[in-house]
Amino acid sequence: MLTLNNISKKYGRTTVLENIHYQFDNGIYGLLAPNGAGKTTLMKLITTLHFPNSGEIIWDGCDITSLGSKYRDQIGYLPQDFGYYPHYTAHKFMKYIAALKGISKHEVSNRVDELLEKVGLSHVKRKKLKKFSGGMIQRIGIAQALLNDPKILILDEPTAGLDPKERVRFRQMLSTLGKDRIVIISTHIVSDVESIAKDIILIKDRTIFKSGKVFDINNELEGKVWQVNVNEEDAHKLEKNHVIINKNISTDHYSLRIVSETIPHNAAILTKPNLEDVFIYYYGEDLLL
Repeated sequence: MLTLNNISKKYGRTTVLENIHYQFDNGIYGLLAPNGAGKTTLMKLITTLHFPNSGEIIWDGCDITSLGSKYRDQIGYLPQDFGYYPHYTAHKFMKYIAALKGISKHEVSNRVDELLEKVGLSHVKRKKLKKFSGGMIQRIGIAQALLNDPKILILDEPTAGLDPKERVRFRQMLSTLGKDRIVIISTHIVSDVESIAKDIILIKDRTIFKSGKVFDINNELEGKVWQVNVNEEDAHKLEKNHVIINKNISTDHYSLRIVSETIPHNAAILTKPNLEDVFIYYYGEDLLL
């Protein structure tokens, strides 16, 4: 069990996070917010790269500052900017990281081979990393984060820069990892977590302002999401008076997805809300910054 007890973090006079309280157990958690909202800072607090100005982080009943390396040994971390040696082969790089993590030599080879197989890279383990695609590098990142068989796996923007096919493959891999560990995925890409997360955590105005199951969070917009096809003139009118989630333009009409308490147009049809609707509804202005 990992518990954040009213933690706050400042850099100089700037408060980045304030009164964060949350409790994690095994499963996948999607930490969802626009860039600059404090997601990376929260990840660094959990990994002890930074420390809170107030509050405490508790792991199995003990403050992590008193646990020291015993706590850090439980952490697997893939930072947003994952550093690697391009002239190393995948196998050599994994062995190098294993040595840094203090994994004994007699178990390194089997562990490295097992993880490269898990992330689908065993067939290229003798290939240099400079020849890997972005998705393959991210899979190496996951593999190195799993070397110490961590109880807490933290992934900061793990699919940034990946193409849609690689993101799908990445999600499929991650979905198997939350059965016996805490997996926290920090992202601003809704599709990364909507189908695999046990719970969603939304950060806004320096704190957690919503959290829960995807179904429950989506249901907050039940009866408020509309789909409508209109001409250009009506589309411009609707954009002035309503939150537009999505807009597609065809040769003869505009197709709008709208959030509104009441029917926005006599041709509008209610539709089922999804997590992207929620994300844009709450963060629309922030996404434009």
